[in-house]
Amino acid sequence: EEADREMRRYGSLKGNPEQPRVAEFLNSVIRFPWREKAPDLIPGARVMPGPVLAEARQNVLAAVRASLDQSHSGLEEAKAEMVQYVVQILQRETGQGKKVGWNLLLVGPPGVGKTTLVRAFSRALQNRKYEVIPLGGMDDEAELAGHRRTYIGARMGKLARALLDLGISNPIVGLDEIDKLGARNGDPRAFLLQALDPEQNKDFRDRYLGPAPLDGVIFVATSNSLNIPGPLLDRFTVIHVPGYSVDEKVDIGAHHVLPRLREEIPITSEIEIPQPRALVRAVARGYTWEEGARRLVKLLRKVLLRGLREWFDRGTTITVDSRSLERYLGKPWEYPSIRSEDRVGEVAVPTARGQLRFLRVGLEADSSKSGLIINQTWGPATVNSARLAGDVVSHRLDSA
Repeated sequence: EEADREMRRYGSLKGNPEQPRVAEFLNSVIRFPWREKAPDLIPGARVMPGPVLAEARQNVLAAVRASLDQSHSGLEEAKAEMVQYVVQILQRETGQGKKVGWNLLLVGPPGVGKTTLVRAFSRALQNRKYEVIPLGGMDDEAELAGHRRTYIGARMGKLARALLDLGISNPIVGLDEIDKLGARNGDPRAFLLQALDPEQNKDFRDRYLGPAPLDGVIFVATSNSLNIPGPLLDRFTVIHVPGYSVDEKVDIGAHHVLPRLREEIPITSEIEIPQPRALVRAVARGYTWEEGARRLVKLLRKVLLRGLREWFDRGTTITVDSRSLERYLGKPWEYPSIRSEDRVGEVAVPTARGQLRFLRVGLEADSSKSGLIINQTWGPATVNSARLAGDVVSHRLDSA
Protein backbone atom coordinates (compact mmCIF):
# COMPACT_ATOMS: atom_id res chain seq x y z
CA GLU A 1 0.00 0.00 0.00
CA GLU A 2 2.77 2.39 0.92
CA ALA A 3 4.58 1.74 -2.36
CA ASP A 4 1.35 2.23 -4.32
CA ARG A 5 0.75 5.52 -2.57
CA GLU A 6 4.26 6.75 -3.33
CA MET A 7 3.92 5.60 -6.93
CA ARG A 8 0.82 7.76 -7.34
CA ARG A 9 2.63 10.69 -5.73
CA TYR A 10 5.60 10.29 -8.02
CA GLY A 11 3.57 11.23 -11.10
CA SER A 12 2.52 14.53 -9.57
CA LEU A 13 6.01 15.59 -8.45
CA LYS A 14 7.52 16.53 -11.79
CA GLY A 15 9.98 19.34 -11.21
CA ASN A 16 9.61 18.98 -7.45
CA PRO A 17 12.88 18.52 -5.44
CA GLU A 18 11.21 15.66 -3.61
CA GLN A 19 10.83 13.56 -6.76
CA PRO A 20 14.38 12.04 -6.64
CA ARG A 21 13.81 10.91 -3.03
CA VAL A 22 10.54 9.21 -3.96
CA ALA A 23 12.23 7.60 -6.97
CA GLU A 24 15.01 6.25 -4.73
CA PHE A 25 12.44 4.75 -2.36
CA LEU A 26 10.51 3.08 -5.18
CA ASN A 27 13.75 1.74 -6.63
CA SER A 28 14.59 0.18 -3.25
CA VAL A 29 11.15 -1.45 -3.05
CA ILE A 30 11.54 -2.92 -6.53
CA ARG A 31 15.06 -4.24 -5.88
CA PHE A 32 14.35 -5.68 -2.42
CA PRO A 33 14.45 -9.53 -2.52
CA TRP A 34 10.90 -10.29 -1.47
CA ARG A 35 10.90 -13.83 -2.91
CA GLU A 36 14.45 -14.43 -4.14
CA LYS A 37 16.24 -17.10 -2.10
CA ALA A 38 19.46 -19.08 -2.23
CA PRO A 39 19.01 -22.59 -3.65
CA ASP A 40 18.23 -25.39 -1.20
CA LEU A 41 21.15 -27.44 0.03
CA ILE A 42 19.37 -30.49 -1.43
CA PRO A 43 17.23 -29.40 -4.42
CA GLY A 44 14.07 -31.46 -4.69
CA ALA A 45 14.51 -32.96 -1.23
CA ARG A 46 10.75 -33.18 -0.61
CA VAL A 47 10.19 -35.65 -3.43
CA MET A 48 13.31 -37.76 -3.00
CA PRO A 49 13.03 -41.43 -1.97
CA GLY A 50 14.12 -42.10 1.60
CA PRO A 51 17.47 -43.85 0.90
CA VAL A 52 18.50 -41.26 -1.69
CA LEU A 53 17.60 -38.40 0.67
CA ALA A 54 19.55 -40.00 3.54
CA GLU A 55 22.66 -40.29 1.39
CA ALA A 56 22.27 -36.69 0.17
CA ARG A 57 22.03 -35.45 3.76
CA GLN A 58 25.17 -37.32 4.73
CA ASN A 59 27.03 -35.85 1.76
CA VAL A 60 25.94 -32.30 2.64
CA LEU A 61 26.96 -32.65 6.29
CA ALA A 62 30.31 -34.19 5.33
CA ALA A 63 30.94 -31.34 2.88
CA VAL A 64 30.05 -28.73 5.53
CA ARG A 65 32.40 -30.29 8.06
CA ALA A 66 35.20 -30.63 5.50
CA SER A 67 34.82 -26.97 4.49
CA LEU A 68 35.05 -25.81 8.11
CA ASP A 69 38.05 -28.06 8.81
CA GLN A 70 39.83 -26.78 5.73
CA SER A 71 39.62 -23.15 6.81
CA HIS A 72 40.06 -23.47 10.61
CA SER A 73 42.09 -25.68 12.91
CA GLY A 74 40.53 -26.69 16.23
CA LEU A 75 37.33 -24.86 17.27
CA GLU A 76 35.50 -28.16 17.59
CA GLU A 77 32.57 -26.76 19.60
CA ALA A 78 31.91 -24.00 17.08
CA LYS A 79 32.09 -26.39 14.14
CA ALA A 80 29.79 -28.92 15.82
CA GLU A 81 27.19 -26.22 16.53
CA MET A 82 27.31 -24.99 12.95
CA VAL A 83 26.86 -28.53 11.64
CA GLN A 84 23.89 -28.89 13.99
CA TYR A 85 22.44 -25.70 12.50
CA VAL A 86 22.74 -27.24 9.04
CA VAL A 87 20.91 -30.34 10.31
CA GLN A 88 17.89 -28.20 11.12
CA ILE A 89 18.10 -26.42 7.76
CA LEU A 90 17.97 -29.81 6.05
CA GLN A 91 14.94 -30.79 8.11
CA ARG A 92 13.17 -27.63 7.07
CA GLU A 93 13.95 -28.23 3.40
CA THR A 94 12.17 -31.60 3.57
CA GLY A 95 9.13 -30.04 5.25
CA GLN A 96 9.79 -31.84 8.55
CA GLY A 97 10.97 -28.84 10.54
CA LYS A 98 9.94 -25.27 11.24
CA LYS A 99 12.08 -22.19 10.83
CA VAL A 100 15.57 -22.50 12.24
CA GLY A 101 14.85 -20.96 15.60
CA TRP A 102 18.15 -19.74 16.94
CA ASN A 103 20.98 -17.35 16.16
CA LEU A 104 24.65 -18.10 16.79
CA LEU A 105 26.95 -16.03 19.00
CA LEU A 106 30.70 -16.72 18.82
CA VAL A 107 32.40 -15.52 22.01
CA GLY A 108 36.17 -15.46 22.37
CA PRO A 109 39.30 -13.28 22.55
CA PRO A 110 40.47 -11.26 19.54
CA GLY A 111 42.27 -13.05 16.77
CA VAL A 112 40.85 -16.55 17.23
CA GLY A 113 38.99 -16.50 13.90
CA LYS A 114 35.40 -15.63 14.86
CA THR A 115 34.72 -13.33 11.89
CA THR A 116 36.51 -15.58 9.41
CA LEU A 117 34.44 -18.47 10.75
CA VAL A 118 31.34 -16.63 9.51
CA ARG A 119 32.92 -16.52 6.05
CA ALA A 120 33.80 -20.21 6.27
CA PHE A 121 30.21 -21.02 7.29
CA SER A 122 28.91 -19.25 4.18
CA ARG A 123 31.24 -21.31 1.99
CA ALA A 124 30.13 -24.47 3.78
CA LEU A 125 26.52 -23.65 2.88
CA GLN A 126 27.39 -23.91 -0.80
CA ASN A 127 28.70 -20.33 -0.99
CA ARG A 128 25.60 -18.79 0.58
CA LYS A 129 25.85 -15.02 0.22
CA TYR A 130 26.84 -13.21 3.39
CA GLU A 131 27.58 -9.76 4.74
CA VAL A 132 29.25 -8.72 7.98
CA ILE A 133 27.88 -5.62 9.72
CA PRO A 134 30.44 -4.04 12.08
CA LEU A 135 28.69 -2.99 15.28
CA GLY A 136 31.71 -1.83 17.29
CA GLY A 137 31.12 1.74 18.42
CA MET A 138 27.68 1.99 16.80
CA ASP A 139 25.47 4.04 19.12
CA ASP A 140 22.70 5.31 16.80
CA GLU A 141 19.60 3.15 16.53
CA ALA A 142 18.85 4.60 13.08
CA GLU A 143 21.96 2.85 11.69
CA LEU A 144 20.10 -0.44 12.07
CA ALA A 145 16.46 0.69 12.01
CA GLY A 146 16.75 3.12 9.10
CA HIS A 147 15.73 6.78 8.90
CA ARG A 148 12.20 8.00 8.39
CA ARG A 149 11.75 9.31 4.87
CA THR A 150 10.66 12.70 6.13
CA TYR A 151 14.32 13.48 6.85
CA ILE A 152 16.69 14.80 4.18
CA GLY A 153 19.31 12.18 3.36
CA ALA A 154 17.19 9.38 4.84
CA ARG A 155 18.34 5.83 4.07
CA MET A 156 17.40 2.33 5.07
CA GLY A 157 19.00 0.55 8.00
CA LYS A 158 21.96 -1.77 7.63
CA LEU A 159 19.89 -4.92 8.19
CA ALA A 160 17.53 -4.22 5.29
CA ARG A 161 20.40 -2.84 3.23
CA ALA A 162 22.29 -6.13 3.61
CA LEU A 163 19.41 -8.05 2.03
CA LEU A 164 19.08 -5.47 -0.73
CA ASP A 165 22.80 -5.62 -1.54
CA LEU A 166 22.96 -9.43 -1.47
CA GLY A 167 19.78 -9.91 -3.50
CA ILE A 168 18.40 -12.86 -1.49
CA SER A 169 16.09 -13.06 1.52
CA ASN A 170 17.98 -15.86 3.30
CA PRO A 171 21.64 -14.81 3.48
CA ILE A 172 24.07 -15.09 6.37
CA VAL A 173 24.40 -11.77 8.23
CA GLY A 174 27.33 -11.39 10.61
CA LEU A 175 26.93 -8.98 13.52
CA ASP A 176 30.54 -8.20 14.41
CA GLU A 177 31.48 -7.08 17.95
CA ILE A 178 27.92 -7.00 19.26
CA ASP A 179 29.25 -6.46 22.81
CA LYS A 180 30.56 -3.01 21.79
CA LEU A 181 27.20 -1.49 20.83
CA GLY A 182 26.53 1.88 22.43
CA ALA A 183 23.33 3.79 23.18
CA ARG A 184 23.54 7.51 22.35
CA ASN A 185 20.62 8.05 19.94
CA GLY A 186 18.14 5.37 20.88
CA ASP A 187 19.31 1.90 21.84
CA PRO A 188 20.48 -0.39 19.01
CA ARG A 189 20.61 -3.32 21.44
CA ALA A 190 16.91 -3.00 22.24
CA PHE A 191 16.10 -2.64 18.55
CA LEU A 192 17.89 -5.92 17.79
CA LEU A 193 15.50 -7.81 20.08
CA GLN A 194 12.80 -7.88 17.40
CA ALA A 195 15.20 -8.43 14.51
CA LEU A 196 16.66 -11.52 16.20
CA ASP A 197 13.40 -12.99 17.49
CA PRO A 198 12.29 -15.82 15.16
CA GLU A 199 8.68 -15.27 16.22
CA GLN A 200 8.70 -11.56 15.34
CA ASN A 201 11.25 -10.87 12.63
CA LYS A 202 8.92 -11.99 9.83
CA ASP A 203 7.04 -8.74 10.62
CA PHE A 204 10.19 -6.63 10.86
CA ARG A 205 9.79 -3.06 9.62
CA ASP A 206 12.58 -0.83 8.43
CA ARG A 207 11.76 2.82 9.11
CA TYR A 208 12.73 3.80 5.58
CA LEU A 209 11.59 0.83 3.51
CA GLY A 210 8.64 -0.39 5.56
CA PRO A 211 8.08 -4.18 5.79
CA ALA A 212 11.39 -6.05 5.45
CA PRO A 213 10.99 -9.69 6.57
CA LEU A 214 14.10 -11.12 8.24
CA ASP A 215 12.76 -14.59 9.02
CA GLY A 216 14.99 -16.23 6.41
CA VAL A 217 18.23 -14.64 7.62
CA ILE A 218 20.89 -16.65 9.45
CA PHE A 219 22.40 -14.32 12.07
CA VAL A 220 25.89 -15.09 13.37
CA ALA A 221 27.21 -12.56 15.91
CA THR A 222 30.71 -12.24 17.35
CA SER A 223 31.79 -10.88 20.71
CA ASN A 224 34.87 -10.71 22.92
CA SER A 225 32.84 -11.15 26.11
CA LEU A 226 29.37 -11.90 27.44
CA ASN A 227 28.93 -8.26 28.45
CA ILE A 228 25.60 -8.20 26.60
CA PRO A 229 22.15 -7.36 28.02
CA GLY A 230 20.36 -10.52 29.19
CA PRO A 231 17.29 -10.25 26.91
CA LEU A 232 19.55 -9.84 23.87
CA LEU A 233 21.82 -12.67 24.96
CA ASP A 234 18.78 -14.95 25.20
CA ARG A 235 18.28 -14.59 21.45
CA PHE A 236 21.50 -16.53 20.80
CA THR A 237 23.02 -19.95 21.14
CA VAL A 238 26.36 -19.07 22.72
CA ILE A 239 29.45 -20.80 21.34
CA HIS A 240 32.68 -20.24 23.25
CA VAL A 241 35.65 -20.01 20.90
CA PRO A 242 38.76 -20.72 23.01
CA GLY A 243 42.24 -19.40 22.41
CA TYR A 244 44.80 -21.43 20.53
CA SER A 245 47.47 -23.58 22.13
CA VAL A 246 51.02 -23.42 20.77
CA ASP A 247 50.45 -26.65 18.82
CA GLU A 248 47.30 -25.22 17.24
CA LYS A 249 49.17 -22.03 16.34
CA VAL A 250 51.82 -24.18 14.67
CA ASP A 251 49.18 -25.93 12.56
CA ILE A 252 47.56 -22.61 11.64
CA GLY A 253 50.85 -20.93 10.79
CA ALA A 254 52.36 -23.80 8.79
CA HIS A 255 49.25 -24.92 6.91
CA HIS A 256 47.31 -21.68 6.45
CA VAL A 257 49.27 -18.50 7.20
CA LEU A 258 52.63 -19.14 5.50
CA PRO A 259 51.13 -20.42 2.20
CA ARG A 260 48.72 -17.47 2.14
CA LEU A 261 51.48 -14.93 2.85
CA ARG A 262 53.75 -16.39 0.18
CA GLU A 263 50.91 -15.95 -2.30
CA GLU A 264 49.95 -12.44 -1.14
CA ILE A 265 53.42 -10.83 -1.02
CA PRO A 266 54.25 -12.78 -3.38
CA ILE A 267 57.28 -14.98 -2.70
CA THR A 268 58.37 -17.93 -4.81
CA SER A 269 62.02 -19.03 -4.85
CA GLU A 270 63.44 -15.93 -3.14
CA ILE A 271 63.00 -17.39 0.35
CA GLU A 272 63.41 -21.00 1.42
CA ILE A 273 61.88 -22.27 4.67
CA PRO A 274 63.26 -25.78 5.24
CA GLN A 275 61.25 -26.41 8.42
CA PRO A 276 58.07 -24.30 8.44
CA ARG A 277 56.62 -25.93 11.57
CA ALA A 278 59.80 -25.31 13.56
CA LEU A 279 59.84 -21.69 12.39
CA VAL A 280 56.21 -21.10 13.39
CA ARG A 281 56.73 -22.82 16.76
CA ALA A 282 59.70 -20.56 17.52
CA VAL A 283 57.68 -17.45 16.66
CA ALA A 284 54.66 -18.63 18.65
CA ARG A 285 56.66 -19.53 21.78
CA GLY A 286 59.07 -16.62 21.77
CA TYR A 287 57.19 -13.67 20.34
CA THR A 288 53.45 -14.14 20.89
CA TRP A 289 51.51 -14.23 24.13
CA GLU A 290 47.88 -13.62 23.23
CA GLU A 291 45.31 -16.38 22.79
CA GLY A 292 44.55 -15.52 19.18
CA ALA A 293 46.68 -15.79 16.06
CA ARG A 294 46.60 -12.16 14.90
CA ARG A 295 50.05 -11.28 16.21
CA LEU A 296 51.43 -14.52 14.82
CA VAL A 297 50.27 -13.52 11.33
CA LYS A 298 51.86 -10.06 11.69
CA LEU A 299 55.18 -11.49 12.82
CA LEU A 300 55.34 -14.13 10.09
CA ARG A 301 54.62 -11.43 7.53
CA LYS A 302 57.43 -9.34 9.04
CA VAL A 303 59.86 -12.26 8.88
CA LEU A 304 59.08 -12.92 5.21
CA LEU A 305 59.35 -9.24 4.25
CA ARG A 306 62.69 -8.84 6.02
CA GLY A 307 63.94 -11.99 4.34
CA LEU A 308 62.80 -10.57 1.02
CA ARG A 309 64.70 -7.37 1.78
CA GLU A 310 67.86 -9.44 2.28
CA TRP A 311 67.21 -11.13 -1.06
CA PHE A 312 67.05 -7.69 -2.70
CA ASP A 313 70.51 -6.91 -1.29
CA ARG A 314 72.19 -10.26 -1.96
CA GLY A 315 70.39 -11.63 -4.99
CA THR A 316 70.64 -15.21 -3.71
CA THR A 317 68.02 -17.42 -2.09
CA ILE A 318 67.56 -16.58 1.60
CA THR A 319 67.09 -19.44 4.05
CA VAL A 320 64.76 -18.55 6.92
CA ASP A 321 64.62 -20.77 9.99
CA SER A 322 64.26 -20.42 13.76
CA ARG A 323 67.87 -19.20 14.04
CA SER A 324 67.01 -16.20 11.84
CA LEU A 325 64.33 -14.87 14.17
CA GLU A 326 66.55 -12.90 16.53
CA ARG A 327 67.98 -11.07 13.52
CA TYR A 328 64.52 -10.25 12.18
CA LEU A 329 62.43 -9.86 15.35
CA GLY A 330 64.92 -9.15 18.13
CA LYS A 331 65.29 -11.15 21.31
CA PRO A 332 62.39 -13.44 22.22
CA TRP A 333 60.07 -12.27 24.95
CA GLU A 334 60.52 -14.03 28.26
CA TYR A 335 57.14 -14.19 29.93
CA PRO A 336 56.44 -15.50 33.44
CA SER A 337 55.18 -19.03 33.67
CA ILE A 338 52.86 -20.05 36.49
CA ARG A 339 54.06 -23.64 36.07
CA SER A 340 57.81 -23.05 36.35
CA GLU A 341 57.86 -22.29 40.08
CA ASP A 342 55.69 -22.34 43.18
CA ARG A 343 53.92 -18.98 43.34
CA VAL A 344 51.45 -19.09 46.18
CA GLY A 345 48.79 -16.41 46.07
CA GLU A 346 49.19 -15.50 42.40
CA VAL A 347 46.16 -15.24 40.14
CA ALA A 348 46.47 -15.37 36.33
CA VAL A 349 43.72 -13.17 34.87
CA PRO A 350 43.00 -13.10 31.11
CA THR A 351 42.56 -9.58 29.75
CA ALA A 352 40.16 -8.52 26.99
CA ARG A 353 43.02 -8.87 24.47
CA GLY A 354 43.52 -12.49 25.46
CA GLN A 355 46.77 -11.89 27.35
CA LEU A 356 47.47 -13.12 30.87
CA ARG A 357 47.94 -10.59 33.64
CA PHE A 358 49.45 -11.93 36.86
CA LEU A 359 48.00 -10.51 40.08
CA ARG A 360 49.64 -11.30 43.40
CA VAL A 361 47.64 -11.55 46.61
CA GLY A 362 49.46 -11.21 49.92
CA LEU A 363 48.75 -10.79 53.65
CA GLU A 364 51.06 -9.15 56.19
CA ALA A 365 51.85 -11.46 59.08
CA ASP A 366 51.75 -8.68 61.66
CA SER A 367 48.69 -6.91 60.23
CA SER A 368 45.93 -6.12 62.70
CA LYS A 369 43.39 -5.98 59.88
CA SER A 370 41.32 -9.02 59.10
CA GLY A 371 40.00 -10.14 55.76
CA LEU A 372 41.16 -9.36 52.24
CA ILE A 373 41.32 -5.81 50.90
CA ILE A 374 40.53 -5.41 47.19
CA ASN A 375 42.16 -2.22 45.93
CA GLN A 376 41.08 -2.47 42.29
CA THR A 377 37.82 -2.67 40.39
CA TRP A 378 37.70 -6.37 39.53
CA GLY A 379 34.96 -8.55 38.18
CA PRO A 380 33.22 -11.13 40.41
CA ALA A 381 35.21 -14.06 39.02
CA THR A 382 38.54 -12.32 39.68
CA VAL A 383 37.46 -11.26 43.17
CA ASN A 384 36.52 -14.85 44.02
CA SER A 385 39.86 -16.08 42.69
CA ALA A 386 41.69 -13.42 44.71
CA ARG A 387 39.83 -14.40 47.89
CA LEU A 388 40.71 -18.05 47.28
CA ALA A 389 44.35 -17.11 46.78
CA GLY A 390 44.22 -15.04 49.96
CA ASP A 391 42.85 -18.04 51.88
CA VAL A 392 45.77 -20.13 50.62
CA VAL A 393 48.27 -17.48 51.75
CA SER A 394 46.56 -17.22 55.16
CA HIS A 395 46.63 -21.01 55.59
CA ARG A 396 50.32 -21.13 54.73
CA LEU A 397 51.08 -18.38 57.24
CA ASP A 398 49.08 -20.11 59.99
CA SER A 399 50.84 -23.44 59.43
CA ALA A 400 54.31 -21.90 59.17
